Amino acid sequence: MPWQKALLSSCFLLSGLGLAVFPETASGQLFAGIFALYAGFVFIAISGIVIAPILHRFLHKFPLLSR
Repeated sequence: MPWQKALLSSCFLLSGLGLAVFPETASGQLFAGIFALYAGFVFIAISGIVIAPILHRFLHKFPLLSR
Protein backbone atom coordinates (compact mmCIF):
# COMPACT_ATOMS: atom_id res chain seq x y z
CA MET A 1 0.00 0.00 0.00
CA PRO A 2 1.44 3.42 -0.82
CA TRP A 3 2.21 5.66 2.14
CA GLN A 4 -0.58 8.10 1.19
CA LYS A 5 -3.26 5.40 1.44
CA ALA A 6 -1.68 4.04 4.63
CA LEU A 7 -1.79 7.50 6.22
CA LEU A 8 -5.41 7.93 5.16
CA SER A 9 -6.36 4.54 6.60
CA SER A 10 -4.61 5.22 9.91
CA CYS A 11 -6.32 8.61 10.21
CA PHE A 12 -9.69 7.01 9.55
CA LEU A 13 -9.00 4.31 12.15
CA LEU A 14 -7.90 6.82 14.79
CA SER A 15 -10.95 8.99 14.23
CA GLY A 16 -13.31 6.03 14.60
CA LEU A 17 -14.64 6.10 11.05
CA GLY A 18 -13.28 2.67 10.16
CA LEU A 19 -11.07 1.67 7.29
CA ALA A 20 -10.80 3.87 4.21
CA VAL A 21 -9.10 1.12 2.18
CA PHE A 22 -9.71 -2.45 3.27
CA PRO A 23 -6.45 -4.45 3.28
CA GLU A 24 -6.48 -7.51 1.04
CA THR A 25 -3.81 -9.62 2.73
CA ALA A 26 -4.29 -11.48 5.98
CA SER A 27 -1.32 -9.73 7.57
CA GLY A 28 -2.72 -6.33 6.55
CA GLN A 29 -6.08 -7.17 8.06
CA LEU A 30 -4.43 -8.37 11.27
CA PHE A 31 -2.37 -5.18 11.49
CA ALA A 32 -5.45 -3.00 10.91
CA GLY A 33 -7.33 -4.80 13.68
CA ILE A 34 -4.48 -4.60 16.17
CA PHE A 35 -3.84 -0.95 15.32
CA ALA A 36 -7.52 -0.09 15.84
CA LEU A 37 -7.56 -1.80 19.25
CA TYR A 38 -4.27 -0.15 20.25
CA ALA A 39 -5.49 3.29 19.19
CA GLY A 40 -8.73 2.85 21.15
CA PHE A 41 -6.92 1.74 24.30
CA VAL A 42 -4.42 4.59 24.05
CA PHE A 43 -7.26 7.10 23.62
CA ILE A 44 -9.05 5.77 26.71
CA ALA A 45 -5.82 5.76 28.77
CA ILE A 46 -4.82 9.29 27.78
CA SER A 47 -8.35 10.54 28.44
CA GLY A 48 -8.24 9.03 31.92
CA ILE A 49 -4.85 10.57 32.66
CA VAL A 50 -6.06 14.01 31.54
CA ILE A 51 -9.49 13.88 33.23
CA ALA A 52 -8.44 12.30 36.55
CA PRO A 53 -6.77 15.40 38.09
CA ILE A 54 -9.69 17.62 37.04
CA LEU A 55 -12.22 15.22 38.52
CA HIS A 56 -10.12 14.81 41.68
CA ARG A 57 -9.99 18.58 42.20
CA PHE A 58 -13.73 18.88 41.56
CA LEU A 59 -14.50 16.19 44.13
CA HIS A 60 -12.41 18.03 46.73
CA LYS A 61 -14.32 21.26 46.10
CA PHE A 62 -17.71 19.57 46.54
CA PRO A 63 -17.38 16.76 49.06
CA LEU A 64 -20.23 14.30 49.00
CA LEU A 65 -19.90 13.15 52.60
CA SER A 66 -19.67 16.41 54.55
CA ARG A 67 -19.83 16.23 58.32
